Amino acid sequence: MIVNSTVGTVQQSYVEGAGEDVDGTSSDDSLFESDEILPTVEIPDLDAEFQSSFALFDDSRKWRLRSKRLVEDILFEAYCAAEPGDKSFPYDLVRNWTIDLSNEGMKNWFDTDEWEEICSSVPALPNPTAEFGRSLARFHKVKTTADLRKVLNTTSNLPSGTDYDQVRHFDLEWADNAIRQFLPLFEAAGSPLRQSHLEGWYTTHIWSLVLDKCLLSLPYTTLERTEAACRATALRKNRMRTDSTTRMRSGPHLDGIIRSVEDDSHEYGGMEVIKTFHGSTTSRKWLNDNLKLIKALRDMFDRQHELVEHDTSVVKQLQVVGEKHFNMFPLKSSA
Repeated sequence: MIVNSTVGTVQQSYVEGAGEDVDGTSSDDSLFESDEILPTVEIPDLDAEFQSSFALFDDSRKWRLRSKRLVEDILFEAYCAAEPGDKSFPYDLVRNWTIDLSNEGMKNWFDTDEWEEICSSVPALPNPTAEFGRSLARFHKVKTTADLRKVLNTTSNLPSGTDYDQVRHFDLEWADNAIRQFLPLFEAAGSPLRQSHLEGWYTTHIWSLVLDKCLLSLPYTTLERTEAACRATALRKNRMRTDSTTRMRSGPHLDGIIRSVEDDSHEYGGMEVIKTFHGSTTSRKWLNDNLKLIKALRDMFDRQHELVEHDTSVVKQLQVVGEKHFNMFPLKSSA
């Protein structure tokens, strides 16, 4: 069971048999052992596969709420009771055993106390430290690039007389460095931040400054970009593989995956990048990327459960994160 919150964090209670794709789409069926052409795969009966997935669940592995009701049972009952062709029903989410905390329809399937329990299962984002707030307060009167340059040249991100400590002060230095590297973009002729660019431009000039370097504070962790394959999904897709003459199936290729740097790397999050967002969360691109990301996060988290051997005292602390990056309405520079 995956809980998808508005802050992008995800938690999951492990269920036996969960994790199969029953939404009629493939995460990524590209293979990597030979170039032979596979036979055409028949379109599955989604209702039958969903019911088969539910039948494989072990009740002892389901998410039991304090009300004694089982979350998986509630989702299954809602699915079976849905009116055929109801476009408002979140079929893709339910088939992948996912709860979206922003979905009012799903909220109505639970009573108030149950919904609060589900929402509280997602850890809140940590608050910034007082030191971090004081460091950024240096910029509160900045209105021009000249003001910004003056603050950067005459003040320090560290408190006066303080020696840099990587654990305490990494965030302060990261924010200061990101602002410094944005300054040339602010001052460049032609206002590049107001122009439309290809997806890679935003990754290089925006997201790498804001996110990639921020993650350097996490020990033995890396953010791999440019069509990174989800290994957790690949492991799930090949877990029943016994024929060495067939090609192994790979996981979906995401625009970024957060993983450990170990040889047997573990994955903690993924991201998809949209070059331009036109304000609609119902566009084909947005919906496809959203589902693709949710399914990959589900597999990452399922693998985490396996790694801790489903220890309930540890499972509650597990978490993966998903992000979607986009540029809002490229602005044209004024004459």
